[in-house]
Amino acid sequence: MAFTDDEKLQIQHYLGVSEFYFGWNAEIGELGASTAAQVRVRALLSDLADVDARLKTALQRLALKKGEDGVEFAGEDELEALREHGRNLVHRLAIVFGVEIGADYYGSSVSMGGEYDVG
Repeated sequence: MAFTDDEKLQIQHYLGVSEFYFGWNAEIGELGASTAAQVRVRALLSDLADVDARLKTALQRLALKKGEDGVEFAGEDELEALREHGRNLVHRLAIVFGVEIGADYYGSSVSMGGEYDVG
């Protein structure tokens, strides 16, 4: 069974490829011909959805705490650990497709088009 349109969109999002880059559908379809690859990709998509859900829960639990340097969020370490785990899974997805990752789906910094990243 080939990837559904929703799965194709998820793959593009996680790999940081614009949904308006239509050439990707053909590349995803080619990989979709392999049952073993489909199983691996679907397992990664499931794990990534779990990371997203855990991130959402962690964000809802964030609390402000007063530290020596002012106010900071308690739980930022958990958020960063989840983001790093998500990046690891996205990297595995990129390996399956044999592509470079576009934008960092779990990134906390944004390229402003210059030589500096703001984060």
